[in-house]
Amino acid sequence: MANLCWLDKIATKNYLLLRDRFAICHFVETGTAEGNSAIFYSKHFEEVWTCEVDLELCKKADKRAGEIQNISITNVSSPEFLRLFCKVYRDKPSNETILFFLDAHTPGNWPILDELKALEGFLNCCIVIHDFKVPGLGYLSYNGQDLDMAHVRNALLAVNPDFHFYTNYKGGTDIYTLEEIKAGVGVPW
Repeated sequence: MANLCWLDKIATKNYLLLRDRFAICHFVETGTAEGNSAIFYSKHFEEVWTCEVDLELCKKADKRAGEIQNISITNVSSPEFLRLFCKVYRDKPSNETILFFLDAHTPGNWPILDELKALEGFLNCCIVIHDFKVPGLGYLSYNGQDLDMAHVRNALLAVNPDFHFYTNYKGGTDIYTLEEIKAGVGVPW
């Protein structure tokens, strides 16, 4: 769990290390926005499932994803998306580890606790929480409540009481510059 995104070279490396260590084939994202993460991780995972509650953003992401065959974008709230994903996954028994990238939020709507509730008992997963409170880095706070361990600890432990926790730190980030992105260095476009 950390404040990581596809723009962070170290975060990307860590996702790929998780993928390799736990043989993760499936990347599940909440909060598609314009599809940047989904498109990026479609190059590194066999399948990417993502949801976006905002219909216009969902359409934009779908158009950007174009013909990429291993991305599935759904226009539904993130808790509902995760409940549906869990039902389908549990109906097809598997021991595969899933990487969940939780990044759904809009002004006034912060569904992290509902997302984690939807994942309760999903033991074989890695959960990454974007916009998590890390000293020196930006993070989310709604109505005076920070997105921090105090806020999510019990919900995370309800998913899996044996989770190991990790967070990045300001000195442990290396963000792609605008020049690198425009040049296509390390990014798929």
